[in-house]
Amino acid sequence: MSTFFKSIPVRWRVMRRRRRSHRNTIEVLRQFNDHLLKDIGLNEPCSTDDPWL
Repeated sequence: MSTFFKSIPVRWRVMRRRRRSHRNTIEVLRQFNDHLLKDIGLNEPCSTDDPWL
C-alpha cells in the first residue's frame, strides 16, 4: 500500500479538526462581539416571542 493511502485517514482527521476549531473560533468571536455591543447599548436582547429575531 502506498504512503498516500496510509496518510488519507490522518489528513481527514486534521481537516476535520481544523474545521471544528475554525467553527469554535467564529462562535466565540460572535458571542464576544454581542457582549461588547450590549455593553455599549447598541445590541438589545432579542424578544423571545418573535421568531424572526
